[in-house]
Amino acid sequence: MTTIPTWWLWVSGAFFLIASVAWILIAVLVLRVFLAVQALRPKVEATLEKVEGVAVQVEQLATAARSTVETVGGKAKTVAGAFELLALATASRFQAVSRVLAALGAGAKVVNMLKGLRPKKAGLDNKPEKKAK
Repeated sequence: MTTIPTWWLWVSGAFFLIASVAWILIAVLVLRVFLAVQALRPKVEATLEKVEGVAVQVEQLATAARSTVETVGGKAKTVAGAFELLALATASRFQAVSRVLAALGAGAKVVNMLKGLRPKKAGLDNKPEKKAK
């Protein structure tokens, strides 16, 4: 029968000892992580409740803002429609008035032109006549 060398027994024993210590350290680390998670759980739950409350408030604000925008938008459309109707009415009246004003302006130019064509008489002060422009 073949015997196991002594150095192999020493290496195997050292490996067994190192592996046992490593498993113990891993178990301790897992226990510490578990305890840390348990300690953080109430804080996380409180934070989650606060976040849910803030989300509800944000949703309420968004709903209020949406209704405000719809209300203001409706009123703005109404005001814009009223201004459009006013502009159309004013434009149609301005067309009628502008024709009359254009005719009066043309008539005034014709009158001024006719006045410029008449010979002017010297006044009592014997000043020379002014030339028409």
